[in-house]
Amino acid sequence: MRYAIIESGGKQYKAVEGQTIEVDLLSTEVGKKLKLDGVLLVADGDNVVIGSPTVSGASVSTTVVDHFKGPKIIVFKYPPRKRYRLKKGHRQQYTRLMVESIEAKGVAKAAAKEEAKEEPKAAPKQESKAEKPKAEAKPAAKEEPSTRKKLSSFEFKARTLSALEEAGVSTVAAALKKLEEGDEAVLEINGIGPAGLDEIKDVLKKAGYSLPR
Repeated sequence: MRYAIIESGGKQYKAVEGQTIEVDLLSTEVGKKLKLDGVLLVADGDNVVIGSPTVSGASVSTTVVDHFKGPKIIVFKYPPRKRYRLKKGHRQQYTRLMVESIEAKGVAKAAAKEEAKEEPKAAPKQESKAEKPKAEAKPAAKEEPSTRKKLSSFEFKARTLSALEEAGVSTVAAALKKLEEGDEAVLEINGIGPAGLDEIKDVLKKAGYSLPR
């Protein structure tokens, strides 16, 4: 089947020999011949020629069959919060064309398909015995979190946190320094007992800090 893609009125249509197409209204009278030169593509079986933008030397010969109107479209304007209403109908006018023939002068026919030559596949590379498997990369050492954090950002009991802050121990660095002095130094803080000492160690250890031994 031979067909062409043509342009008319800024729109594209598929024109097939012996069939009709409907385009936007043209000024040509009914019964007159009309040649369309805006051919974007011509196809004849497996041979396809694409224009850039149009196919040089190609045209479509048509005959104007009739002019007619399309179905009515209702247009209703209703702006919000305004006393304005507009209702009207519109029927687009079209022209029906009979495609007589598709001419493609100067367009060379597509050459016969060449048999694809298979390229020889490269032999798979053999691993040398001397090659040693690469050592797996060691995971990077986990960095310890910042010691500048406030103790209030951790889940301490209100009594323990209040006792530490009253003693001037409000950051992780101050708490670790106090632990370096020994358990007795921590127990000397008013309001901190053995349970509070264990709580401080557990919270800091879960947060990823290394406790002094």
